[in-house]
Amino acid sequence: MTSPILDRFAELWETTRVRMAASGDRLTLDRVQAATGVPKATLSDWRRGHHAPREMDDLIKVVRVLSGWAGLPAPDFREWSQLVEQSRIPKAVQQSRQAYLSERESFMLPSMVAIMDPLASAFEAQDVEIDAICVTGHALAFGIARPVQDIHAGRLRPRQIKVRILTANSDVSPPLPAPRHEEDAERVRQLRLRDRNVYVNTLHSTLASLRETHGIEVHWEFRGVSFTPLTELILLNGSEALFSYCKISPRTVTDVKGDPVEVYDAVASQGLVKRFNVAGPYHAGRDFVEDSYRWFNSIWETISTEGFTP
Repeated sequence: MTSPILDRFAELWETTRVRMAASGDRLTLDRVQAATGVPKATLSDWRRGHHAPREMDDLIKVVRVLSGWAGLPAPDFREWSQLVEQSRIPKAVQQSRQAYLSERESFMLPSMVAIMDPLASAFEAQDVEIDAICVTGHALAFGIARPVQDIHAGRLRPRQIKVRILTANSDVSPPLPAPRHEEDAERVRQLRLRDRNVYVNTLHSTLASLRETHGIEVHWEFRGVSFTPLTELILLNGSEALFSYCKISPRTVTDVKGDPVEVYDAVASQGLVKRFNVAGPYHAGRDFVEDSYRWFNSIWETISTEGFTP
């Protein structure tokens, strides 16, 4: 991608595609054109990073539709307008800003933005290792989609991929989503398990397909714990940690029968990810990554449920 607005648009498009695919639906240029009136050629240029949007009205129409299909909050006009303005900043200034960010010990970005580049970079290695403790696996499924596409396109070719995931056991009474009304407790429990299984199974099938189509050695382990994490941690190739808190918000969701139910839930798009790397210039970043691995392994090797399946 060549600009902030194109990066952000591509991320929103991919989020929408993944979420629609999880429910058996498809995101296509024809469908977006029909819903917004924006020509397919324009949409394709935005999605592929060929040309930055010039008409804010057209951009917001498309962003509003994609956000709605993905179940995300309505777009913030000011945020998207600022991204368009940033895209007009001379390239030398943008590079200077990026150099400043890269020198910092860590930085925080919205979760749907922050995980994509680190995961894509992780898949450039010959031996990819991902360890994660998460609520549902949604963020990880979203983030892995791009490097998997790059593998299918021939742009990446890791030799092997190892993934370990920790999340709550089926018999745990999950705190998230939490029913706002006591009588909805069982409906919400079933919803929580459904969502977790959808994303975990999506991850599993996506990675397993790489073994079949490209001969990549894939090792996949999924274990349960007797608690539901209220933070998410993704560890990459022994050198990087992505950490975020689950921000709790009230919202209305659809239960397994398709009926609305009011819950308190962790909204991924509202969370911020803090990124640490052992290659950074500060000891605190290296210490956090190393301690995160010790913490993850201590759970994996002791209280996690071996052989747990979604």
